[in-house]
This record gives sequence, C-alpha cells and structure tokens, in this order.
Amino acid sequence: MLKTLHKYFGYTTFLPLQEDIIRDVMDRKDVLVLMPTGGGKSLCYQLPALLFDGLTVVISPLIALMKDQVDGLISNGISAAYINSSLSYSEVSNIRWMVENGEVKILYLAPERLMVSGFLDFLKRLAISLFAVDEAHCISEWGHDFRPEYRQLKTLRENFPGTPLIALTATATGNVQDDIARQLNIPGCRRYQAGFNRKNLYYRVEPKVAPYQQLLKHLEGHKKESGIIYCQSRKMVDSLSASLQEAGYRAMPYHAGLTAEQRGENQERFIRDDAEIIVATIAFGMGIDKPNVRYVIHYDLPKNLEGYYQETGRAGRDGLPSDCILFFSYGDKVKIEYFISQKEDQRVRDISYQKLKKMTDYCSGNICRRKVLLEYFGEDFDDSNCGGCDICLEPRPVLKLNDKSRKVLFKGEKVSLTKPVMEPHKLHADVMDAFDRDMFEILRTLRKKLADEEGVPLYIIFPDTTLKEMATYYPNDFPSLSNISGIGEKKLQRYGNIFLNSITEYCRAKGIKPKQIIPEWPTPILKSLSKELKPSTLRMTLEFFNKGMTLEEMAEKRGLAVSTITSHIEKLILSGENISIDSLVSVERQEIIIKTIDDLKSEALRPVKEILGDSFSYEEIRLVRASIRSKSKR
Repeated sequence: MLKTLHKYFGYTTFLPLQEDIIRDVMDRKDVLVLMPTGGGKSLCYQLPALLFDGLTVVISPLIALMKDQVDGLISNGISAAYINSSLSYSEVSNIRWMVENGEVKILYLAPERLMVSGFLDFLKRLAISLFAVDEAHCISEWGHDFRPEYRQLKTLRENFPGTPLIALTATATGNVQDDIARQLNIPGCRRYQAGFNRKNLYYRVEPKVAPYQQLLKHLEGHKKESGIIYCQSRKMVDSLSASLQEAGYRAMPYHAGLTAEQRGENQERFIRDDAEIIVATIAFGMGIDKPNVRYVIHYDLPKNLEGYYQETGRAGRDGLPSDCILFFSYGDKVKIEYFISQKEDQRVRDISYQKLKKMTDYCSGNICRRKVLLEYFGEDFDDSNCGGCDICLEPRPVLKLNDKSRKVLFKGEKVSLTKPVMEPHKLHADVMDAFDRDMFEILRTLRKKLADEEGVPLYIIFPDTTLKEMATYYPNDFPSLSNISGIGEKKLQRYGNIFLNSITEYCRAKGIKPKQIIPEWPTPILKSLSKELKPSTLRMTLEFFNKGMTLEEMAEKRGLAVSTITSHIEKLILSGENISIDSLVSVERQEIIIKTIDDLKSEALRPVKEILGDSFSYEEIRLVRASIRSKSKR
C-alpha cells in the first residue's frame, strides 16, 4: 500500500485512521467514515481503487467539482472519468465505452444518474469492486443538506449485494450517522470517526455593529489571499460583492439567481486565483475544492452548527492557519426564526428552532468556541485553552461592583467609556515563518502559468503546502524533489525539471545551498504531519525538549500555550519519534495514570481526570496516553 501511496500521491505514510479504513475496504467490509475536511477522506477510496482489480464507482452530488477531481487523478497518473448532466450524449457514450473496455479505474457519478433508464443494467455488466458514497449526510432528513435523490442509493445494496460500500461525510451527528447506515442498508458497517477538531482554524465571533467596516478591517490582513464571504440573501451577495469591487478587491458573486454560465465563470476565476474573494450564499461550496482558502467570513448568522462547521471547513484545507469569522446580531436570529415559522411541518419547525438555539448559544456564550463545536458533534474537548479562538486568546474580563459602579447601575449616574479597537487575529503566526517567501512567490507564479496553460485549478499542479516545502528545503535534483510531500512519480516526471530549474536559478543568484530533508526531519514524520502543522514548529519543540526544558519553559520560550506544546510532543510520540516522557511526568505519576486507565478500560481524558482529581493535569494524562498508544503499535 505504501508503495502505491507514494507512487501516485507522493506521500510515504498515512494520516490518522486512513490505513485502518483502507484495510477494511480491502477486506471487502462496508465502512462509514466521518472525517473532517482536510482529513484525507478521498484517499480512503482512491487508494483501494488502485489496488482492486475492478472499477470503483463514486457517487457524489458535487457536479461542479467532478471535473476537477478527475483532472487531479489523471495528473497523478490514475485513469478516471465522470458522467453527469454537463456532458453531451456522445461524451457519455464515449466514457461508457472506455469503462466497458477497462480503461477507467475510478468513475464519478451524480446520484440521479442511477435513475436514468438502463443505467443500472449497464453497471451490472461491469466488474465493480467498490462503491463510494461521498457527502453521505445528504441521504438523511436529519442532516442539514438533505437531497431526496440520495434516497435511491439504497438500491445499490439490493442490486450489488456482494460489493463493498464506503460512505463518507465531514459532518454528521449521531442521529445522522445512524440514518446513513439505515438508508444505505449497511447496518453492520465498520464506523470510523476522526476528530472534528480542525487545529489550523481560528474561530472568532464579533458583534455585528458596522459589518462592512469590520469586513474591510479583516480583509486588510488577508491581502492577496483567497477567502469566502457567506451571506444569507442573494441581494446582500450582489450588494456586497459590488461594494468590494469598488473598494479595489477582485470579488465575485455566487448564488442561485445567476445563470449557470455566470456561476461557473465566477467559480472558475476564484479557483484559479483570478479572483481573490467569492461572496456567496450557502449554495457555494458544495462544488469547490480549493485548498488555500485563508479565511471564511459569515457576514450573516448561519442557521445551524452543522452548516457553520461545514462552511468554515472550506478554509485551510491544506492544513495551514486560516481564520473563521462570524458577525453576530440578534436581528439575524429574528429573520431566521421568521423563515422557520413558515415551514408547514411542525416536527421540522421544532428541529430547526433547536438547531438555531444551539447556533446562537455558540455565538453569545463565553465558552471556548472549539469546545462548543466539538461537543455538539459528540466529541470531548478537555483542553483548558484551545489556543485558536477569541474566547481562549482574548479572555473576557470579569466585572466587580463597587460604590461608584452601583451609582451608575442603580442611581442613574452617567459614565463615558472608550472602546478598544479589536485587531484581526492571525492564528499561530510562528508556524509558517520558516519558508523563503521570495522563493514561494516565484514558485506560485510558475504554478499559475502552468495551470493556465493546462486549464486546470492551481492545486492540481501542486498545493501551497508543497510549494512552501520547496521554498524551505530548495531541492536541487530529482531524488531530493521526490522527498517533498505531494510529489508522486507522474508529477515528478511532468513538472520536475521545470520547478528544479526555477529553484536552482534562484539559489544560484542568492548563494543558497539546498537543505537535506531526511537528516533534519525523518521523512515519514514530515509527510504525516504536513497537512496539520509545518514541520519546523514541531522540530523546534523537539529541539527544546532534547535540551531538557520543561513544558512551561518550552511554552514560554515559544510564546505558546502549554497545551499546544503538549500536543506537539503528543504528535511526535505517536508519529514514532523516540521520546521518553520521564522528564515531564515522573515514573510514579505515570504508573498511577496507567493504572487508572487500566481500571477504567478507557483512554478518554475526562473520566481519567475526574478520578485523578486536580493533583494531575490534562497535559500529564495526554502524554502518558500517547506513550501507551505508541508502545501498543510496536
């Protein structure tokens, strides 16, 4: 599997859960995968497709995205095709001929295609090894994006009883997960749930006072970066995009009121970086796979946390730090309540009101944003400080009454206050400071030229993470370039000389020598962490640890929270780095924690902490748990 992974995708190790999922699929088991955006869902069926002898059929509602997905696979040397309503009769006939003759390994279909007369019979004539149902939450009425055409997918089990099925989604509560398994008729499926925590995203909620001025303030901190702004109405989308254009931004509108041609053109400009901002209703996004979206701003209140999580999830798909900003007002809440009141079904109204309440609680509460989001989806989050939301990074002061304040509150005395200007926050600025920005801009320009020539999105050439790694290590030959994450055999052959020439020319002019990746940072660890954190930040923590520093000393030295340093060491341990935690947690305390975990028969943090009490920290428990898990893998 690893050989195939590196050959076609350019990685030398899997992200969390991927290997276990793929092994179950290869054992012909039905699988339900709940994995956040950027967690590597697609690989869970794309790699088995290469290992199986037959065809893999992928059901997806993302018609606008299918071409890009297929182009990306083809650029990696994988034979793929799609059939949807955008193709002519002759184009569909040609693809069917290719499929029947074994020239296609992965075929993407829109769900309604299964209703076309004779199409199921066509599929029955093929040697299908696997069905993959993407965006599986669309099959559930409990979900936030129910699509009736998905309900017919239960016929897959009836017509192909021996073919394994993998269902994948990024957003599903427990009820939705159960409904997916029931509707697809895979009740005994293996379930995998990766953590919902997108550590590279910074969450912030601001009172909606002067939203346009607030928006401009945030955009000032994201010049030349891609972003999505969500509005609830088409009218606001048109008005806001026009205002931003007048202010000098390359902003495009996107909503259902535009023609299909206009929407397609605006989306294409955004994907290819010809426009930096897309202003959209929530319809936008179900057909977008742009890894380098650096911010998502909700100009209006979302209707529920599922939709909000999915929409913010379009930021930072490449694993790099990105901002998620929401402008909140109770006026928006009242508007949504009115639309809910117009629904005929009382049950639907009740569910919608409940979900809206959870959404407003998230906005108005004084609890860590990340904690509220994760616990809504049933995931414990016990860190005392997430290090990535406004609540944790900008603690609210607590007011205490004295004689003067009582006069103001109860006796009508007037007082004047100054309001501090809140600066937009940039998440973990230190994480990406290591790469050469001049080199990166040269590589970006080169990538744009190649993408325009080939008529494909930028990330199909290389994502930003790959370019930034090039701009860190300055590879000067094919072997060193092949060590960069995301460069498989096909891309190495196709683009290797082009990028090497540019890097070599830059290094010669600047007198820079290439850096060796392997001695500085073991390649398998580099690959597995490349989508989550830049290797330099983990390497820096490792260097401080090797100098004998405590957690507190490392945190102070790096200007990070102790919980963040703990997570770095936890990742290093789980990635295979030979780390002894004896200097951080005494052997005696380790033994107590291990015994508690054994007695509970659970590694969940909260129950262990409740038994151990305040004399043990979450950091100690996390490190011991990581040590246990690391030893169990050996």
